[in-house]
Amino acid sequence: MVKQTYGSIPSGDPEVDLELGVDSPFFEKEGRTSAHDPYSYSHAYGWLFKCLTRSQRYTIAFTFILSTLEGYFVTRPPILLGKLVDIIDVSGEEEVRNYVILIGVALIAKEICTFTRKLIIENIATQVQKKAFLEQAYKLLHVRVDALQDRRSGELTIRLDRSVEGLIHLMKVTFLGGMPVILTALIAVAEVFKQHWAPGAVAISVLLIIFILTLLQIKKEKGVRIALNETKATMGGNITEILLNMAYIRASGMVVHETKRLENDAENLRSAEFMHHKIMMIFHGLRELIDGAGYTTVVMFAVFLAYDGTISSGGILTLAILYATASAPMEVMHKLIDGSHE
Repeated sequence: MVKQTYGSIPSGDPEVDLELGVDSPFFEKEGRTSAHDPYSYSHAYGWLFKCLTRSQRYTIAFTFILSTLEGYFVTRPPILLGKLVDIIDVSGEEEVRNYVILIGVALIAKEICTFTRKLIIENIATQVQKKAFLEQAYKLLHVRVDALQDRRSGELTIRLDRSVEGLIHLMKVTFLGGMPVILTALIAVAEVFKQHWAPGAVAISVLLIIFILTLLQIKKEKGVRIALNETKATMGGNITEILLNMAYIRASGMVVHETKRLENDAENLRSAEFMHHKIMMIFHGLRELIDGAGYTTVVMFAVFLAYDGTISSGGILTLAILYATASAPMEVMHKLIDGSHE
């Protein structure tokens, strides 16, 4: 038997399953608590890592450098803009023009890095999507038939689609959204500390509180998200069964029964969906309030420091924009962690 290194499907034989290695949540059932928990972050990223070739891993490592450069160039305009505000009344037109040109160069350089990184990640994502789908389909074609007897074809189709789509979604959220924004935030916080330690300490404290709040939100949402996905898979299986057995359902007078079953499924989906959005709205509101309080505190410190002569008047604008840049990844952090559940 040839050992497969990518996403696998249980064969019904524990020894065979152990040899294959359960790397995909495709056929996992809710409630599994083994070391291969399909709903864990390590499992999701482990499957993603195994789907990448060595050259692709090196290429993604290169995008880390591009993301760092993006963070550097993103923080240049706030700093240059603060200096421009300071000199605009005492400097000549040529010096002001030079600052404006530098701001434009920084923005263009940032966009070049962003375009290159996105092009690389999108190219790898399409290759991984093809590879993951073929691996799952291969396992499906070779699995023991009796292992599929308690599974509905529609549910299996949806699970296969969501398994592969979730993997690609996780990859894109991580490397297209998460990594560059987090690196930008770290660089922005460092720049705030360079201006003065007091607003820097406020920024760190607020971001830490928001991060802890985001972790609590993810923990609260986890069960709701899993229930939502399971309900969608069940509804897909029911619809497929109805389409495949339409003539029998009509002839046997089961239309009312099937309609009632669909109504129950739809209500379960509505309830799970609303619970998910309600939790999201509550935590999102709390994050926004804390973020607003942090922004106000940083600006207040900046004003006091400017009155004291510690920083210039343009430093107020610089600190305000840098804090906004540093706090931006908190929403992306939620999407990043939530993506692993998908």
